[in-house]
Parts: sequence; structure tokens; C-alpha cells
Amino acid sequence: MSNSSDIPKSAKERVALRRERARKAGLCGVCCKGKPNFGRAICALCTAAKTERKKRRRDRDREAKALRGLSLQVEQTLTQNQTVEDELQLYTAIASSLYTGARPDLALPWFERIVERSLSIKEFRSQLSLAMLALPDQYWLASNTREAIQAAKRAELVIASEITSTQEYRELLHLARTYGNIYRVASGHYSKAKRFVGSDENVVGAGRLGHVLHAKLGAVISATRGDAPEAFSRFEAVLEEGIRGTVILDHYALWAQALGHLDIAVKCYERALLLARDSPSVWRAPYILLCFANTVIRTGDYERAKKLFSDTITYDTQTPLLRVLRSAVALQLRQSLRNPDLFAGAVADDALDLALRSRNIRHFAPLASEYVKTAVARRDFRQAKSLITKALAMVPKADHAWELFPLTAQYGTPQEVERVKFLLRERMKLPNNDVSSAYYELCEAYSCRRRKERVAARNHAQRAASAFERLGWRHQQTEASSLLGRRSLATRDASVTQSTTILSDLPFTLTSREKQVAELALRGLTNRVIADLLTISERTVESHMTSILNRLGLRSRWQLMKFSQ
Repeated sequence: MSNSSDIPKSAKERVALRRERARKAGLCGVCCKGKPNFGRAICALCTAAKTERKKRRRDRDREAKALRGLSLQVEQTLTQNQTVEDELQLYTAIASSLYTGARPDLALPWFERIVERSLSIKEFRSQLSLAMLALPDQYWLASNTREAIQAAKRAELVIASEITSTQEYRELLHLARTYGNIYRVASGHYSKAKRFVGSDENVVGAGRLGHVLHAKLGAVISATRGDAPEAFSRFEAVLEEGIRGTVILDHYALWAQALGHLDIAVKCYERALLLARDSPSVWRAPYILLCFANTVIRTGDYERAKKLFSDTITYDTQTPLLRVLRSAVALQLRQSLRNPDLFAGAVADDALDLALRSRNIRHFAPLASEYVKTAVARRDFRQAKSLITKALAMVPKADHAWELFPLTAQYGTPQEVERVKFLLRERMKLPNNDVSSAYYELCEAYSCRRRKERVAARNHAQRAASAFERLGWRHQQTEASSLLGRRSLATRDASVTQSTTILSDLPFTLTSREKQVAELALRGLTNRVIADLLTISERTVESHMTSILNRLGLRSRWQLMKFSQ
């Protein structure tokens, strides 16, 4: 039994204590679950993970070394008065190498150099156009969607004025217009993209990549209209082209969620992750992992989301876009698992500024929502209201901004609450509106609660909880059920299946059911309440408690509490 002075204070100390107990019990000294290999302290899975982390570190070191060599070449080229063609080839090699590496955002200044250098040399208009077409993606990775739209416009103007070959002109011009409309949709502005997709003239002369991107944009536009069958059919058709698979699956998953098909979204990310791991672009794997983890959190499977996030942080995630996604997922997992020490250091200091600068709804809305919750937890309601006002001003449509709406209903001004309801009602006029309908009921529940209309608040919360349950959004179902004064099925499952800091300090000599019972007992719950949560009899709970105490050599729950400390 531990003295109070031995109780671990920090997350690091708790992890060290848990691993020490696991080693004494003959278990893996890292995951504390598996059996270690003969003569080793960790299990086969942890050994493989360690090997993979070392490999990724070596790859990053190799990439950094190669870039240093290229930088040296640049210096030599500039001092030796090489030809413009040699200079542009070198810039292109550096930009391409960076774009496919772990830090694709670092390629931005090199693409800008190519553009700047090519503008003065008429013979290199093709290099100029290709570099300008790369810039929208670069600004997106830099978490600046507004600048990505402007870059696409500039590319369109340059191509229209400089390219003389008819076929090349059509292909490049189509790509520039398509990129611009893709990022307009990401910002929630659909009208111009709808006109672009609806015009057959825009497809004439497009190359293979142009056709694929145009078809993907067409699928997205179908989704914005709420036409799920047509959108899904178009996504599947464009996937058969065999290029840009991870990009297409990412958008497929995003809009499958908006149309109320969370199961399809999960399957899309499973497919995308397989492609991303084999992609020559190193940054795509952590990007898909973070998007996947965010989706899995909605299902209420926090343990799986935690594993996906743990895999993510073995990669370099310092690209601005990845910093935003990483911070959002880390904050959501902390809130969901009620562990403020979880993934310490994963939240970037500049994440919120980057997210708001991006104006990409799917990126800034979830992160802004988590920062609002953090401000509320600190009882800094002025900061919470300020964040709501700032974020809501950049939301022209309801799609993908859902997390922000219930918080607005709780802490926003009456005008902001009405605007949120208006956005949701507009989306509810379209087909496949289950997600917006569920959030509308949740917002109404919070609004009624603010007006102290308890019966109406309860009725709306009940409808919201039922709607989220049908959608499979167990994370949101838990929030709605909390307004009813009871714990939903999603909450019960989260309570008994997630690994918490209390349970993690126990030796792993218990069965999975005994761990669940021990966790709930350590929270101070009675046998009757535990039986209700686990849907087993009270006598079975008593039997499990007896077994737990016997295995640990204890005589009472009080001793169990002291032992866990």
C-alpha cells in the first residue's frame, strides 16, 4: 500500500508507476498489456512500433540531409552565374522534394521563387504556369484558404494572357478554375462552384487530372444539394480513375458525414489510410490519420481515436494545417476522456490563429469550439463569447460547422443564436438533413434552458439524443443526453471502456470485466449503479468485487482506493 507522499503527481509519474507495476507483473513495460518477447522487456507490437518510429526518424534525417545538399547547390548556382534554365530546374527539384516530404509547407517560398524568376523570362511560361498552379495547395497547407483562392485567380490570369498553345491553354486554365472553386466550397461559398460544374464548356479540353478534379467537385456539389445517392455514385466513379485517391476519399468521407452516413465515412478513411501509407507524399499519412481520428471521435470510440492520434504524433506534424488538426483532435480527446494531461504538448500555441486565418470551415470550427469549451471551463465567458463571435462570422453555411452551434446557443448573443438556427433551417430544407435536424434540436434545447423552459428543453434534448443515436453519433448523443439528467448508452460505454488515469495505475492482472467494475468502484459508484451501467445483476457485481479484492490482496474498497493511488 502506498503512502500519500508516493502518490504520483504528474501524468509522466503516473505512466512511470504504471509501467513499473506492469514489469513486475511480467507484462510489457510500454503498453502494460502484452507479454514481452523472451529476454526482452516489451511485447512484439511495441517492438514493431518502436522500429517504425526509428524508421520514420531516419527518413526525416535523410530528407533533411538531402535538402541541405540542395540548398548548397542553390548557393553554388547563384554564385557561378548559371543559366536561368539551370536555376529554375534546381528550384523545381527543391520545391518538389519538399512538397512530397514531411514539411510540404516549406516548398511555398521555392514555388514563389520559380514564379518570380519565370515572369521575366518569356521562354519559361510553362514552368511559370505549373508553379502558379502549385501555389493554391501550398497556401492550403499553410492554413490560408483565402490566399489559396487568390492564388488560383492569379494563375488563371497568367495562363489566359501568356499560354499560346490551345490544348495546353485549355488544360491549365481548367485546372486553375477548378482549384479556385474547390477552395471556395471549402470556405462554404457554393454558388460560383455550382455554376462552374453546371457548365459543360468548362470540361472541354481538360486533361486527365482536370477531368478527375472536375468530377470530384461535381460530387461535392451534389452533396451540398443534399443528394446523397448522386454524390456517392459520383465519388465512386471518380475513384475508379485511380489517381488522387486519398484526396477523393477524404472529401467522400467529409460529405458522407454531412449527409448522415458516418459508417461510410469510416470506411472511406480506412481505405484512404492504406493509400496514404504507400503515398510518396509523406505528409498525407498524418493528415488522413488526424481526419480519421476526428471522425472516430464522433462514433464515441475514443480508444480507437486515441490509437490513431498516437500513431500520428510519430510523424512530423509541424506543417500549419497539421498543427491545426492535431490541436483539435488532442483537445477533443482530452475533453472526452476527461484527462487534461493527455498528449501534453500536442496543442500548438498558434493553432487557433492558424485555424481562423484558414477560413476553411472543417478546420476552424472544431478547433474554435474546443477553445470555447476551454474558456468556459476556466469561467472566462468573455473570451468564450468573443471566440464564438469571431468564428461564427466566417460561417456562411451549416455544413461542417456543427460543433460551434450548440455553444452559440449556450453563450452567444440572441442575434447569433437566431443566425445559427437560420443556417440549420436552410440546410434542413434540403434532403438528407438528419445531422442538421439533430443539431437544431440540440440548439433549441440549450436555448430553452437559457430561458428556463425546462419541459421544452427536455423535449428538445430527447429528440436530439434520439436523432444522434440513429445517426451513430454517440459523442453528440452523450451531450444531448446530459441535458436529460441521465447518462446515455454512449456515456455508459465510454465510462466502462476507456482507459482512464485511475484505472491505468492498477496492475493489469484483472480480467476486462473486472477492470470495468474496478474503474466504476473507484469513482465511488455503488454496486447497484454499477450493475445498471454494465447491464448485469447486482450479485454479479458483488462477485467481481470479491474477486478483485482477492487478486490484489485487499479487504475493502477503501484499501482499493489507496492501492490505486
